Amino acid sequence: MDFLNKEITVIGLGKSGIAAANLLSEIGSIVTVTDIRGEEDLEENIKRLNKGIALRLSGHSEEDILGADLVVVSPGVDMRIPVLEKARGAGVHIISEVELAYLFAESPIIAVTGTNGKTTTTSIIADILLEGGKEIALGGNIGFPLSERVSEWRGKDFIVAEISSFQLEGIERFKPYIGVILNITPDHLDRHIDFDEYINLKKRIYMNQTEEDYLVLNYDDPITYGLSSEGKAKKLLFSTVEDVEEGVFIKGGEMIIRLNGTEQKISFISDLWVDTIRNIDNIIAATAVCAVCGIDIDAILRVISRFKGLEHRIEFVREVEGIKFINDSKATNVGAAIRAIQIFDDPILLIAGGRDKESNYSLLKDVIEKKVKRLILFGEAKDKIKSALNDLKELIVEVDSLKDAIYTAFSMGLPGDVVLFSPACASFDMFRDYKDRGNSFKEIVRCL
Repeated sequence: MDFLNKEITVIGLGKSGIAAANLLSEIGSIVTVTDIRGEEDLEENIKRLNKGIALRLSGHSEEDILGADLVVVSPGVDMRIPVLEKARGAGVHIISEVELAYLFAESPIIAVTGTNGKTTTTSIIADILLEGGKEIALGGNIGFPLSERVSEWRGKDFIVAEISSFQLEGIERFKPYIGVILNITPDHLDRHIDFDEYINLKKRIYMNQTEEDYLVLNYDDPITYGLSSEGKAKKLLFSTVEDVEEGVFIKGGEMIIRLNGTEQKISFISDLWVDTIRNIDNIIAATAVCAVCGIDIDAILRVISRFKGLEHRIEFVREVEGIKFINDSKATNVGAAIRAIQIFDDPILLIAGGRDKESNYSLLKDVIEKKVKRLILFGEAKDKIKSALNDLKELIVEVDSLKDAIYTAFSMGLPGDVVLFSPACASFDMFRDYKDRGNSFKEIVRCL
């Protein structure tokens, strides 16, 4: 597309919207940014915009959207808002910020999606590629919008991107050389119509791939494994429980890489950090990707041997009087909470709650019944969670705040127990985001 002097409207003045608007203004487009929030709420974001970008705040103007040559939508904006539905009906060209950035891609893209583990896996991939001597650009849902990184792409061996379902919603030609789907469990059902729509959005990551590309799938997840017969890309599987014909798996304490008729083994599992072992599925997914990229096995081993996990993801905080405190604030959905609970063999005091995302909390019942001695609930969703787990009501304690939850868990805990903060909910009822929530948890625990 020729962007020079084109009238382009960017919807949403978050990080992605700012990056898209600035990129477009730098290549000569006439840019308007619109947001439903007012100037007072967006003061700092406005300061980051290039000069000459027009602002329409406190609502979306139909004139700016229906009259645009192109509309770029930030991932935080629902593609079904009325003004976008009207624009779509009028034939206005509408794309996501990720699609915009892709139009400038000069290097092969490694794109990681899935419900849980995206940031961890993307980070491991980036570290291994760097260790193996590759030049990379890193972005997407991992902190830097892809549009913000366009100027860094020239001459890179790979662009490594974490991609969410929201970002995939508005793609047209986006095509990764290596696409990764880590797992698919119900999430964001407060925005998507249903779980089937969420699955179909994840599948868009491979809709443009060809026979020259690769799709890495989780053998252990029934939904992602079911996708192995779809799409044109070559399939690689990863598994912690079964041999796979082509891909990476764990067997007898070894990680085994099978690729193009060859097999390599790394005997290291028992020597890893505890937090690393808890991320083993993310590690083997990253290994599959980097093996395709030609990274030496020694470079892979060096990175995963020193990897200790990421902040707010099953993160050990402190042990007090024999009770371990684990911060898993990034568990903003039921699937992530289930995974965290399954990791621990010790008795668990689970702290959960927050803002509901139309989640099905009854899915927690089996794993809580088997492994949790107390469930301490707080936040907006606590009544819904309690109702969904009514058969386990003797385990449930309700409190008013995260601090109350931590002190309650501590008072009920015994040496050898684990206090696991894995909320299964969004954070926005009481906190800015999951990081703010996780930092609050850690600060309170450090004061015990």
